[in-house]
Amino acid sequence: MGGHTVKADRKLMPGLIGTGVSMTLGFIGPCGFNTSHTHPHSSQINVIVEAENAVDLIDPNTLVKFQMTVFPQGSTHIEWNPDRDPAVFVAGFVSEDPGIQQSAQTLFKLPPEVVRADLGVETLNGESIDEFEANLPANVALGVRSCLKKCGIPVKTPNQEGASGGTTLGDTSIAPSAYPSDSPTTYPPGSPSAV
Repeated sequence: MGGHTVKADRKLMPGLIGTGVSMTLGFIGPCGFNTSHTHPHSSQINVIVEAENAVDLIDPNTLVKFQMTVFPQGSTHIEWNPDRDPAVFVAGFVSEDPGIQQSAQTLFKLPPEVVRADLGVETLNGESIDEFEANLPANVALGVRSCLKKCGIPVKTPNQEGASGGTTLGDTSIAPSAYPSDSPTTYPPGSPSAV
């Protein structure tokens, strides 16, 4: 349970059509992070509204409550919570559909032979490319090992299977009620609804 995101774009909120804006709320648990991704159609302004959150564009920048940063359109970035307390961010976009492309998840959606050629390997952690791809989180993940250790969150080995069927790296021990979950998320149809 690394957290989850809730988005408002023209697909989920038709009232945004013609406004040129959209937004996402991110609820990031202890040591959780929104995995590396880009927004191909928009720049992003990101404001921390609860706790401390580290973000990364090229060099890590640590933001505290009510500080913000900007991610230029198409830049690879993450949102990471390096603390034991839950973190919340608000991301604003200058597009009704900023798009999102999760870096690892997009790479591993390519045919396995293309991934093998791209990475120059036959297996990853002893698993076939297909097996490895099946264990990637949808977007928000738990598992920056140094953070898990600092916060006393148990670290599981990559081959231990979590409740959702994917690999988990720890248990945050946060009650599900710690985050609102009654809104649509950024997960594509057919993917897990919680991480």
